[in-house]
Amino acid sequence: MLEADIKPVETFNDLIGINNNRIECYSFASNRSGSHVLKSLFQRLVGTSLSLKEELVTEVFKDRSVHMEG
Repeated sequence: MLEADIKPVETFNDLIGINNNRIECYSFASNRSGSHVLKSLFQRLVGTSLSLKEELVTEVFKDRSVHMEG
């Protein structure tokens, strides 16, 4: 992998970590919430964060395979 390619992978990894933190915080808030409306909102935000994380992970592996082949 070229030096210039390391920065984007590091950025993706940072974003994956941020999404992991969001998932953890939204799950915590959902479990602690006494309000059904808030619980539902936080659960939906967990789902959104999981989807975003999945997309980022896919991009990291796609990026790595391109550089491995090239």
